[in-house]
Parts: sequence; structure tokens; C-alpha cells
Amino acid sequence: MEQVKDNSHIKRISKIVLTVLYYVFIVVLLTFSIVTIASRGEGNIPNLFGRGYLAVLTDSMTTDGEDSIDVGDLLYVRILNDEMRSELEVGDVVTFYDSRNKIFNTHEIVEVTKNENGETISVVTQGRKEGAPKDEAMSVLMVKAKLTDVKKGGGRFIIFLQSTAGFGLLIVLPVFILFVIQGIRFYLIIKGDKKPVEAIDLEAEREKIRAQILQEMAEEENKKDDN
Repeated sequence: MEQVKDNSHIKRISKIVLTVLYYVFIVVLLTFSIVTIASRGEGNIPNLFGRGYLAVLTDSMTTDGEDSIDVGDLLYVRILNDEMRSELEVGDVVTFYDSRNKIFNTHEIVEVTKNENGETISVVTQGRKEGAPKDEAMSVLMVKAKLTDVKKGGGRFIIFLQSTAGFGLLIVLPVFILFVIQGIRFYLIIKGDKKPVEAIDLEAEREKIRAQILQEMAEEENKKDDN
């Protein structure tokens, strides 16, 4: 008896854990979808509550030192507002949108121009790779974000996810599986709801037949008594 209770307890805990994981997975998918949809416009960085991420696609910031940013790294950035842009200084690593090549560039600020109030109004950036040329001076309004952290190699997953195969395998396929699971669960719920009704109808039919038999037997007895 104790063993049966233990098995039942384990099954209940397992069901709860699987349910929690199921809904966590749904939340992750929804969050990623919302972030992706919200950043579809040209020049928008995928972000959530002002914190964004970018995968490194070129070696323009690669060096031999510890500050090297390599292809496949994942950049964590903070989306800038006007006040934050006015506080940019030499040495900050920022992300801007290259409208000619239709890509984001993340380079280090090497020159700044300030107004009479000491606010930065334009910047010149440059890649850290040896021999990298300076970029053209740009208004701070063109700067989208500021680098806050780097995860070595973390961008490879994002790069794969943005590919057709990656999107299909990691987004489309799980969503399809979720729909199938929900469909099966819905079918089982409907099927389970039908069983009690069918049982009740069958029992009612049996009672009706039993009542008819008893009535016929009573009528037969009355006939005998009359005779």
C-alpha cells in the first residue's frame, strides 16, 4: 500500500514538473517572438526592456589582447536615449547602423565633438583590428546602443537561429509540436468528458429495461391471481 502511495506521489510531482517546463518553454518562445517582431524595422536592435543583443559577424574588433571581440561572440548592449548619447566618451564601444551596407557595426569611439554645454553631439568610431580605418564622423543620433558585456562564442547560437534551418528547427518545429500536444490533450479531455455521459446513459437504459421487466412480471402475476 505504501509503495502505491509513493508511486502516485512521484507521478504527481513528475506531472507538475513537466507542466512547469512546458509553460516555461511557451513563455520563452513567446518572448523571443515578441522581441523579434518588435525589432523587424530597419536599424532596430532586438531588445527587451532596453537590453539588447547582437551576434558578431565580422573581425573588425579582433585583436591579440583580452579586449578582442571575435566573430561568433555575443554582444550585450544597452539601447540609448538622447541623454545617454550626449554622455558618450572616447573609449566607449557603441553600435550604429550602417545604412549603406544594411548592417550593424560595433566600434570603439576614438573622437568626440561636444557643444558649449559639454554634451557630445558627434563621434568618430574605429575598429580595433590592426590597420582598421576610422569611420566617418556621425551624429550621436545615429548611435543605437552601448556595449555592456561580451559573451565569448555566445553569438553562434543567434547566427544559427537567424538562418532558415535554425529558425525552422528551433522555432517552427517546437511550435508545431506544441500544437500537436495541445490537440492531443484537447481530444483526450473531450473523450474523457464523454465517458461519464455514456456510462450514465447506459445505466439509465438498464434501469428502464429492468423497470419494464418488473412491470411485465407484475402484470403476469396479476393475471394469474385473477384466474
